[in-house]
Amino acid sequence: MQSANRSASVPPFGDKRKTPRWAVGIKGKIFVPERQYGEECLVSDLSTAGAGLKTSCSAALGTKVVLYIDEFGRYDATIVQSYRRRVGVKFQISDHKRARTAELITNYVTHGTADATSLRSSVRVSGTSSLKSFASESGEAAPCKVLDLALTGASLETEARPEIGAQIFFGEIAARVVRHMPNGIAVVFLARDELLPPLAS
Repeated sequence: MQSANRSASVPPFGDKRKTPRWAVGIKGKIFVPERQYGEECLVSDLSTAGAGLKTSCSAALGTKVVLYIDEFGRYDATIVQSYRRRVGVKFQISDHKRARTAELITNYVTHGTADATSLRSSVRVSGTSSLKSFASESGEAAPCKVLDLALTGASLETEARPEIGAQIFFGEIAARVVRHMPNGIAVVFLARDELLPPLAS
């Protein structure tokens, strides 16, 4: 089998993420209050902790900004990474806002929209997902269908049966198999400091 496409989720900076970060490609605007300056941007990846942006807006590390994300709303944030046209921001939000963001990301990853109205009016909501395959540690791809998805884990319909405890990958997002089901597997997503070392060849 062919190797899975690992471009589904690619963190733009480093490997210090503590929460899964999903590639999204959503339009937005970044505003720097102290300079009364704003620019359109593209939110290339998103988590409940922050976002990676493609933008021509330049500001020093530590600068307070306001980020508006289409379908997600407003986020107070701080610039924590900057390289050419790529900017990383850390959100300064309440626990309630973080939980709401988790719901919106789950909607977007699963159905292609964070808008609840669009989800309710869609006749294709049930069983649809942009996550159509995963890769084993050896790089082999296996088709799957997402039955249930949260930021902490997922239930997958698949004929593949990785061992319980095995790691699988959705792009750059890693998960561990925690349960076998009659029609598939259940997994929990892993922070990068939870990854197991690669298998010996």
